[in-house]
Amino acid sequence: MKRIFSWLSAAAFLFSSSSFAAINFNQNIIVSGSNNGSVSRSVSVCVLNPFTKIFAEAGITEAQARRNVSLACQRDQGSNSIFCEESKARCHQSQLWNGDQTSGNSGELIIYNMRNQAGRTVTITDNIADLSNVQFDNTLESFEIPVGWTVRFYEDKNFSGGYYTRTAGKYNADGFMNKISSIQIMQR
Repeated sequence: MKRIFSWLSAAAFLFSSSSFAAINFNQNIIVSGSNNGSVSRSVSVCVLNPFTKIFAEAGITEAQARRNVSLACQRDQGSNSIFCEESKARCHQSQLWNGDQTSGNSGELIIYNMRNQAGRTVTITDNIADLSNVQFDNTLESFEIPVGWTVRFYEDKNFSGGYYTRTAGKYNADGFMNKISSIQIMQR
């Protein structure tokens, strides 16, 4: 817990004016390999900073956290302060790990069932010929590819049909959202 608050404090200084914090908990499914008991949580850190004060809050959903930071700001700045509006909060999403996570995301593709790296996740370390085996067929909406990797997303099972190739980074599956049935790691 101390680590979260330290991160929130640091994040407050990194964001420009009007930012905010939220926590969304999404337990990972490890498709290949062992997770050694580690669990990842997707975290949105958001901050409001009217004038020289900084307010950071968290919640189970982004909406709850936006409300929490707005209320914290209003307790100090006054009820219904225009400087404490939820819409003025800004967010950053990251991963927190509970357990042994020695390599970060250096060797795992993470796919999500919601846009902007949110929702249920599947962590992939090897090719998957049929995403229905992990209850993710035609479900992918966003993904995170580690540095140095090239990944190909196929519309059909067994690496066939139309495909989309992407390299390292965080992306929404624009143009192929909810269409992917298999995934091939082309380069690590």
